[in-house]
Amino acid sequence: MSEVAGINVEIKEQSFVCGQIRFSVGRTDLLNTLSRMSGVVEKRNAIDVLACINIKAQHSSIKLKATDLDISIFASLAADVLTEGEVKISAHTLHNIVKKLPSNLDVHFEMNDQEKLLISCGNANFSLPNIISNNFPILEEGSHKHDFTLLNTDLVDLLTKTKFAVSLDDTRYNLNGVYLHTDKQFLCCVGTDGHRLSCVRKPKPENINSELGVIIPRKAVMELLKVLDDCNEVNIKLSDRKIKFTCGEYILISKLIDGTFPDYKAVIPASQDKQMIVESSSLADGNNAAIITDENDPSALYIVMPIRT
Repeated sequence: MSEVAGINVEIKEQSFVCGQIRFSVGRTDLLNTLSRMSGVVEKRNAIDVLACINIKAQHSSIKLKATDLDISIFASLAADVLTEGEVKISAHTLHNIVKKLPSNLDVHFEMNDQEKLLISCGNANFSLPNIISNNFPILEEGSHKHDFTLLNTDLVDLLTKTKFAVSLDDTRYNLNGVYLHTDKQFLCCVGTDGHRLSCVRKPKPENINSELGVIIPRKAVMELLKVLDDCNEVNIKLSDRKIKFTCGEYILISKLIDGTFPDYKAVIPASQDKQMIVESSSLADGNNAAIITDENDPSALYIVMPIRT
């Protein structure tokens, strides 16, 4: 265990020589993976290694990992590994390079004697510095209190329909994420910024044996949604301060927000004496037309549509 920027992280010893690495991987597959992972990495970092993506070539695959010390993401990708090894290179630089390469070719990686990673694809050639570091910080998972599985479609629904309401005000840190919790026979997800609130409920999975309630940071939600199309089911493990999602070839571990979510049920009216039913497509079209007007403009546009009662 070591301390980086005041945060305890687990340091894994490296078992490969950085100067010995050579592999090839399909450009399309690599781009898809980098696009899903690079968002975790902050573009500006005081610690060089945190701006990097760590790539380990072993057997017939490459293992990629990245972190910002609050979120760690891992991926595995099939590759033609000629020489096993490990390298750390700028995540955003690599992502930008791969985006410009021909889509139907393989990308070749090889480390030279000057610790430069040579990247070639077709007629394009690049040389990137290897960040010399024997350590790469990874979040500890902690002991799991909950271990359950959700359908991909259910988790996507829970997150996409609540994330828009999450507060962006850092002073209200307990509202800076979605509140995932159990409520009787339901698994619920709630987002609010104090002005609007969204709550989505799904049947509680049978393998949730006790009550749970955690606040998942907004950034973790956004990064997780990028990888959820890689699987049909998502395994979720919860410890006191971390949450781990396993989806296909991706693993995402995030710290939880250490705070108490407000009693959102208190602001939801217990009963309503009026009900309006409208076609969702008509409501969406009307809303899209209305939002192009300035709310302070007295000539604001009002949308009228038929309703069913």
